[in-house]
Amino acid sequence: MSMRSDVPFFFVEAAHSLEDVLQAFESKATSLESDFQKVERWLLADYRVDLLGRVPVLVYPDLKTYQLAANCLICAAYVGRPLDQPANDEEPLLGFGAHLNLESATSTVFHEFVHVVDFAAVPNAAVPMWYEGLASYIGNRLLGTAGKPLIDILPQYLKRYRQTHGLSLRDYLTRPAYGRWTYNLGTNLIDLLVQREGVERFLSFYRALQRPDLAEYDRLFRRFYGLDLDALEALWQAQLDRTAMTQEGVLSYRFKLDQIVVRWIYLRPLLKDPQRLKQAYLNLWRDGKFNAQEAQFMRDYVNDPNNLAPAEDRIKDLLQNAQQLRSYVATYAESSVRQQDLDRDLQALEAVCLPQAPNACALRYFNIVHDFVRWM
Repeated sequence: MSMRSDVPFFFVEAAHSLEDVLQAFESKATSLESDFQKVERWLLADYRVDLLGRVPVLVYPDLKTYQLAANCLICAAYVGRPLDQPANDEEPLLGFGAHLNLESATSTVFHEFVHVVDFAAVPNAAVPMWYEGLASYIGNRLLGTAGKPLIDILPQYLKRYRQTHGLSLRDYLTRPAYGRWTYNLGTNLIDLLVQREGVERFLSFYRALQRPDLAEYDRLFRRFYGLDLDALEALWQAQLDRTAMTQEGVLSYRFKLDQIVVRWIYLRPLLKDPQRLKQAYLNLWRDGKFNAQEAQFMRDYVNDPNNLAPAEDRIKDLLQNAQQLRSYVATYAESSVRQQDLDRDLQALEAVCLPQAPNACALRYFNIVHDFVRWM
């Protein structure tokens, strides 16, 4: 059953009859309209409702329901066709589908609204680093002082990772698939270019990019920034070189690399105190500052098998989560060998996860999550 409520820029569609969710969403309608207009101003573009139609906003009863429908445990929202509608090549790939209720973060709403307006202007955007970086950059800038530290700390992450593991800017410029630094590198590079020549110049460059190969980049960087590709890479490297590592940067970088939040998400059906962990997560970057105490609590909790509360009725959820690990590893694994190792371990997990053996099942799954959910 679908329930809809028209507002000037989009309509709300719920997957179920959820009057309480829709009423909560209705109370946000005015602020969401304002948020949409702010995004349009940043992108120097109007979303043409008369040409494109209203933007579909899907509301789910909770994050878990959305993530199961989207088959992505680490997703909070997406832009594209509603999950229950088949693809139609004659229609543009537009729309805003998301888990949106009282838990939705403002930054997530801004991020997805950027995609809506951006994809209308650049329907064939091909490089995730640019369109995800743009959504993250504008989303954080619209948060004002709370979002600025999240942008400012990115050079520290990129500097440290480049020093220890190597990081190729050219690889991400032409990469058609997502990688572990897609969002952060895109946000950082856009911030660097906007500081140099302003947001209007960057948007002109971005919208002129038709063929994302190195020759095209070299031509467009010369045209819009007076820099060839080598000079741009040197500019980016110089930014990292002059970046000083802070204690906040070191601590939050380690937390990010160990993927503690993602481990929590995959382990959630088994943990004794999910609400306390959720609160710790919400406090991680409250007021734009990294909360090291809450981060340490999350790290200690999700890394301790004594915090598991296995039960027969949770095995189904556990196995569903285990299957979705494949998408995570496929995105972030450095080689196909890692994917093969995961497939082998998941097969062994299914053999162990019998209703009469929840403890053995939970511990095996716990070990798989800690082996594969990390950027090491």
